[in-house]
Amino acid sequence: MPSPNRAGPAIDLHALFRMRYYGDPGGPRLPLYCPPGVLDRLGGLEPDVDLHAVFEMHPLPGGHRVGPFELTGLSLPHYVPNAGVRLEADGIVLAYSGDTGPTAVLAELAATPTCSSSRPPTATARPAAPPAI
Repeated sequence: MPSPNRAGPAIDLHALFRMRYYGDPGGPRLPLYCPPGVLDRLGGLEPDVDLHAVFEMHPLPGGHRVGPFELTGLSLPHYVPNAGVRLEADGIVLAYSGDTGPTAVLAELAATPTCSSSRPPTATARPAAPPAI
């Protein structure tokens, strides 16, 4: 979650917390990849409970292995701590950023993979245009 320090994503995260904490107590913790301060902000809405009971924190920026993916979070310019995320597996890259200003880091997030893959990515042809009516 790149920017839950802002009001909208923080409210979504709060709803997820309440659903898991009150609706499924004792369930496995959810991995949360985010910049510092996110749980502090969320804690203002839930001052009497332990947010770590629901979320397993993984700090961004930073690198993490998530299943088959290499996740890389890079700092992006914003008025609150913010990270863009790059997921890479089998030579395929997905880059995501939330709100940010102009920065060369966006190009770095989406750059061509630097490692070789045992299986090259496959190109998908565009479907043919529908027949004219």
